[in-house]
Amino acid sequence: MLNDLMGASHQVSKQSVLKLQQSYTALGTTVWDGSVALAKMFDNRAVFPLHYLQTSRVLELGAGCGLVGIYLCLLGAKTTILTDQRCCVKTLEDNVASNVAGICRGRIKVMEYSWGNNTAELTKDGLFDLIIAAEVLYSPTDSTLLAQCIPKLTKPNSRIYVSMGRNRGGEEIFVKTMVDQGYHCNEVPRNQLHPKYQDDIIKILEFQLES
Repeated sequence: MLNDLMGASHQVSKQSVLKLQQSYTALGTTVWDGSVALAKMFDNRAVFPLHYLQTSRVLELGAGCGLVGIYLCLLGAKTTILTDQRCCVKTLEDNVASNVAGICRGRIKVMEYSWGNNTAELTKDGLFDLIIAAEVLYSPTDSTLLAQCIPKLTKPNSRIYVSMGRNRGGEEIFVKTMVDQGYHCNEVPRNQLHPKYQDDIIKILEFQLES
């Protein structure tokens, strides 16, 4: 197992290099391009002005190594909660501790959460303005559970962003379930993504409730 557990540095900006513990064999603990693309999308100040993040409660579902949520905390998100199954929580806690424990003190938290379970503990301090999930739409069954928990976590004006790479077996059922729940779906235009990730492999979807 020690050979499988590796550290990796991810330069997400000129100022920020995140050193993340990840496992290439354990479920959900590898950083894929879809995660980096989603994180870098929030550098687009025309779409995401800093005051938007600074006033947003952020929730990352299926956070894995926590790259996206940690980066949003560094960008100034008001509150960031990283969630995943029990097997991933220690990795998340270690990555928070080694990257942003001092910088984001009091603004970032790791919690155990499996899709489909009760959301009361997640929302005890309020609903979320921004929900993010990166490279999580592998399984139709799990993707359905993910979609079904989102309405319990969001406000009427919340935004939800879900990124994917090659593994997107749950995309169709996820989108259908979200639309059936009243959400409008748009694909984020490629020209809004970082130039390195403007290709056919990366896809990021935005969801908002129909007005």
